[in-house]
This record gives sequence, structure tokens and C-alpha cells, in this order.
Amino acid sequence: MFGAPETKPATTDLIKDGSEITFMEDVIAPSDTTPVIVDFWATWCGPCLQAMPHMESLHQAIKDRKDITIVGVNVMDETPSSRLLGFLKSKNITPTYAMAADDGRQGPVAKHWLAPLGINGIPHVLALRDGAVLWRGHPGKLNLEMLETMSKPDFKSGTPVVDPA
Repeated sequence: MFGAPETKPATTDLIKDGSEITFMEDVIAPSDTTPVIVDFWATWCGPCLQAMPHMESLHQAIKDRKDITIVGVNVMDETPSSRLLGFLKSKNITPTYAMAADDGRQGPVAKHWLAPLGINGIPHVLALRDGAVLWRGHPGKLNLEMLETMSKPDFKSGTPVVDPA
């Protein structure tokens, strides 16, 4: 379940059914005041699953902070949200950051957010704040130094972020 950055979701409510409305309420609205790092993934995407431990390690490094948060959104996937947590556990992936599930392969988040940004492949991360994309790319390229930079109050979209080659 999406929640305040300082709140660790309980195992039973880690994954929330999503829609464009809940995506707006749970991700876009909070990004007005603090960067929200959104990791888009799917159960059928091997590279997505390989990137999840990295995203979890970043989450562990920032989980007690109130100035930045990480969320995951399952997109382009037919797996029911009720089965996602069990699927992840079967792969020995145990994220503690909040997650949501889009509605099917062409759910509202994929259709109204990813497609207009030209994102047609995953894994993909968007870093959002003040209605702007601060950074976008493969989750493996995201690092703690970049999160630190993006969390600074004076950081603006378009400011160069250290992006390891």
C-alpha cells in the first residue's frame, strides 16, 4: 500500500490495486513536495526482477527519511494484484517499499503515463517532483548519490544528475 515515506507497509498491505486516480493520489500528489522514485516492473520481466534487490537496497538506505520515497508499480502485466506478493516471495524477492498494481497489460498508468512519455519497455524508473520528471532510466543506473542530489530542496528538473555510464 502506498503510504507516507516514513511508514513501512505491513506485509499484508504491501501491494495495492491501482488506477489512474490512485496513482495521482498516491504518487503524483506526494511528489509535489518530495521526490517520488517510481519503479515500473512486471512479473514476466526478468530484468525487472533482477533490479528489485537493488531498488530494495536503495529503499533500505532512505526508508527513515521524509524527503524522498520509493514505490513500485506493476505494469503491463495480467497477474492479479492478489498474487503478486506470493510471486515475489517465490522468487526470493522481498521488497519492503510500497507497491501498486496497474490494471492489466494496458492499464491506466501504462496508458496515460508511460505511453505519453514514450516508455514502452521495462524496467524503467521515473523520479518525480513538482509535476516534473527529475530523472528517468534503468533502475540499475540509479544510485544513492543520485537520490541524495534529487532530494535537495533546491534541486530542479533539468539539473544534471550524476548518471553512471
